[in-house]
Amino acid sequence: MLAILAMLLPALLFLPATSQAAPAPTATRISVVDVTTPDVTLPQGAPGSPDIFAVVGHDLTVDVVLEGLVGGQWVQLPASYNKQTVLTLAVATGSTTLDQSRTTSVTVPAGATSATFSGVRFAKAANGVTLEVDGPPARNRNDTALTPGVSGSMDVQADVVTAPGTSTLTSIGPADTKGAGCAATPAQPVCADLLLPNGSVSSQLLSLGACDGVTSATQCPTGRSVVQALADLTGYDRAHPATLVMKCDKDSCGGGSIQGQQLVASKSATGELQTVPACPAKGVVGADQDFCVDYVQSTRDNAGDTLLFLLFPEDGRASFR
Repeated sequence: MLAILAMLLPALLFLPATSQAAPAPTATRISVVDVTTPDVTLPQGAPGSPDIFAVVGHDLTVDVVLEGLVGGQWVQLPASYNKQTVLTLAVATGSTTLDQSRTTSVTVPAGATSATFSGVRFAKAANGVTLEVDGPPARNRNDTALTPGVSGSMDVQADVVTAPGTSTLTSIGPADTKGAGCAATPAQPVCADLLLPNGSVSSQLLSLGACDGVTSATQCPTGRSVVQALADLTGYDRAHPATLVMKCDKDSCGGGSIQGQQLVASKSATGELQTVPACPAKGVVGADQDFCVDYVQSTRDNAGDTLLFLLFPEDGRASFR
């Protein structure tokens, strides 16, 4: 028997080791899949609506997933950590910060593949803002650190006003003491009235953004505001345009002729603001114009504030140059 074992031993020593199952794939990155403001509904059919709408004082929701590569495709997978994972949220680009008294982190249970930051708020308005979601560092050699996820770019608005489609006058900014429209002030030098004699097909939205010299807001002085008007303006055209009465406080836009005051505007939510030409005639947008300033109707009020009548057949953003 001993002789037989001696003969078999060399063969046993060179038998292949029993194969072990490959470890299950785990996530290697964080992806930001959605950023929304739940209590603000953008008007349906408004071509100028931004991909992400954020506004100071309104809660933002940020949805993220954990992903890893399987067969060359990114799929949702749990993190490699065998314990709960804390994800943190911060501003990646843009001259603003998050309100630290609100949500800036979430805990992802072990095995989970998604998370939601609810109740996020910005401290102030700014343009070209992105958010970054980070995970913890690897705790040991079996952990895989997660590559941070970055959101799409957004222009954080300072204020927002919505109105039903039947509204013929919607204003944003300090209320006029006469009870109709807005009134610019030294503290809020730019405000606007949206005049739609036939209302709109959908709801209406006006917002005030920042002139901070970033991305698309490089053509308006710091301290003023970019007004955004969103609505489905089906039925309006160059011969029958919508009107945005842009108002500027006398301390900011006073002096000189009305024709010397200029607006900058864009049809796009992210397009660069361009100087707006004069209208060819009262109440008419030129055939080759997206916007125009109707200097015939434009004026200064009794307070000395400048009122420029911006005519347009579609959505737009505008400010004083």
